[in-house]
Amino acid sequence: MASFEGWSWVIGGILRFAGFEDFLGDLTNFRDGVSVDPEWKRFLEIWNKEFGDSVVVVDQLLPLAADLAVSGATQHAKACALGRRICKAALSNGGKYRIVVLEAKKDGGHQYRLVETMPNDK
Repeated sequence: MASFEGWSWVIGGILRFAGFEDFLGDLTNFRDGVSVDPEWKRFLEIWNKEFGDSVVVVDQLLPLAADLAVSGATQHAKACALGRRICKAALSNGGKYRIVVLEAKKDGGHQYRLVETMPNDK
């Protein structure tokens, strides 16, 4: 599976060979400056506490999203709304966590994995 870590390692090696030594040197400062909505941050913290970096589906995460404004008339609609929000968040950079969206299952639902990018963060 392709990952940012693998990509950054390859690109970093190329840039080091070219004489540029500080590739991603300000990554921590960049992530520290990212604004994350407090409810979303709490959701990610609970997700991490409950599942760590295990692969999960949105139905497992929906009960953890009580503080989020997830709209929908039915549980299925709420799950779809949460899944869309998770996929959107996976596209953003920064923060303590990175969401990995895995290939869709046979039923069309995605699987997700939460990766702690700054484990020593305060």
